[in-house]
Amino acid sequence: MSRHRHLTLLLEGKLLFSLGEARSPKGKSRL
Repeated sequence: MSRHRHLTLLLEGKLLFSLGEARSPKGKSRL
């Protein structure tokens, strides 16, 4: 159970990180 929650949090973190990168001008310039 805890492992599944950990994976979910990891996925959410990646999603939030990618969204933040796409929003910030630095992320756009890096891509």
